[in-house]
Amino acid sequence: MCVETQQLRFWVRGTKGSFRKCHLDVQESQLKAGKKPGDEGFGIEDESMSGQLTVLKDGKPVTRTLPNIKPKTYAALYSGFAEAIENGGEAAVPVKASEARDVLRIIEAAKESAKNRKTVSL
Repeated sequence: MCVETQQLRFWVRGTKGSFRKCHLDVQESQLKAGKKPGDEGFGIEDESMSGQLTVLKDGKPVTRTLPNIKPKTYAALYSGFAEAIENGGEAAVPVKASEARDVLRIIEAAKESAKNRKTVSL
């Protein structure tokens, strides 16, 4: 338990930049509150929930807020998946196999890094 109101959710750090994001996916709390995909405002985050990107510019760290974008909802993901099954073809697949593979490699590297307390390069 922590007294901070903005709980850190993601913090990706690297030698050339980092990204910090607080809060859970807003869709989860909206679903618990009874909102549904397609409802007005579903999946839209408040600007206070924007992520912070820090990169090196001329050797100095520069931080900027990345504005939230209107997200695709889970319904759009499932519709794309259904279309891919029905019609086939990689173009219809919501997430390409190569992208899923890359995400799994990142997760595995993060687990290895935490377990062995060392940096893992990809």
